Amino acid sequence: MIESPVTILHVDDNEANRYVVMRMLPKAGYAVHSAATGTETLEMAVSLRPDLMILDVQLPDFNGFEVCGRLKANSVTANIPVWHLSATFVEGKDKAEGLESGADGDLAQPVEAIELIATVRALLSIRKAEDLARGKAQEWQTTLDAMKVGGCWWN
Repeated sequence: MIESPVTILHVDDNEANRYVVMRMLPKAGYAVHSAATGTETLEMAVSLRPDLMILDVQLPDFNGFEVCGRLKANSVTANIPVWHLSATFVEGKDKAEGLESGADGDLAQPVEAIELIATVRALLSIRKAEDLARGKAQEWQTTLDAMKVGGCWWN
């Protein structure tokens, strides 16, 4: 069975930043799509269902914190890992706001390829473990739901 490549949605209103990331990640084997606005991001997240999202905070229509909050509030996109990548919002209060909006972490831009790719791999590893745990929990729940026989303990 051929496994499809991991899909990443990179969101940044700066064309140069999009270009740089669009050059880094495919070299590491990832399929990368891009968006430039919050509105476009929300639409693409639902239709594309990426495995990971790299999200700038400063966008022209609404900020990345709000985009992240909306993604996490939507059951279709809630499990997509989101990583903020910003050159402007790099202070502690900004990082805290990002995490509180549902982001899984952040990096400051400019970012070196080795750091970006290592971060992507780590997030994807965490997502794989979470998906496996959810699957096992569902299996157990299905088994328990199917058991109609009562039990008793003897001493």
